[in-house]
Amino acid sequence: MAGEDFFVWNWEKEQKMLKLVRELFEEDEFPGELPEDAFVFLFHQGYSFLFFRLSEGDDPPVYLWIESETSFQKISEHFSDWLLKRIELHGESVKNYGESMMKRLKNST
Repeated sequence: MAGEDFFVWNWEKEQKMLKLVRELFEEDEFPGELPEDAFVFLFHQGYSFLFFRLSEGDDPPVYLWIESETSFQKISEHFSDWLLKRIELHGESVKNYGESMMKRLKNST
């Protein structure tokens, strides 16, 4: 997850994340507010973040906010689906990197 801050949560990080969200909303003049039960778990390069709502069950939907957008977007019906997809994408990128490195090694000999 290059360029992303993915957090294992604690009180200090939660306060830091909420401060970052407030700053982003203020800078962007975002008309809404983060839901009170939002759990922000990922920031991407300082202009977008992901969260889920604690009130939406054990495997809640994942929402995205991107700078200059006027609303949140639901990007996954379940956190577990989102996480599995990220793991699959990482595996594909590692496989592709390995294959390209093997081709380079073969071509250099």
